[in-house]
Amino acid sequence: MCLSEDELTLSKDLKCQQVICFKEIIIILKIVNTRVKCSKDGQYIYTAGCYKPTIKCFETSQLSLKFERCVDYEVIDMQILTDDYQKLAILGSDRTIEFHTSQGKHAKLRIPKFGREIDFYPANSEVLVASSGNEVYRISLEEGRFLQPYTMAMDEAMSIAVSQEHYLVALGTLQSILNFRLLLGS
Repeated sequence: MCLSEDELTLSKDLKCQQVICFKEIIIILKIVNTRVKCSKDGQYIYTAGCYKPTIKCFETSQLSLKFERCVDYEVIDMQILTDDYQKLAILGSDRTIEFHTSQGKHAKLRIPKFGREIDFYPANSEVLVASSGNEVYRISLEEGRFLQPYTMAMDEAMSIAVSQEHYLVALGTLQSILNFRLLLGS
């Protein structure tokens, strides 16, 4: 990777060398990993790779690998459930969702249809799963069980996003159609 003149003068400083090296590592990680997620506090970066399927957590303040875990499936999506690295939900290619804590794997659930993407709905402490059907599966983290799924007027949801400010849920389809839903304590 070529550095500009400004970056070369900055690279003489040890701290700047570490930051530039870390940026290069992140670029490499995007190439060999399918998912890269950053924690809300910006201190931790999670990556998920295909071969061999692994989850890695990097600590940005130390510019180091915090931990690495191998999984038995390809990671479709993952969602950090806390502001730091403590809790993580992983959507697998084998129709499962695994919940991990800082100590290791906590629980594993199987969903009825193949999942496309997951997101966290903090108002109700629910993990929402956009699936290959017209339903959005809901997993209550407070109750530890599936809730009644939301049925959508679309063939299948390919993506899901939750606004953290006003909890509006957006679903996207293959036909580039967006469906919005405001979930109020349901």
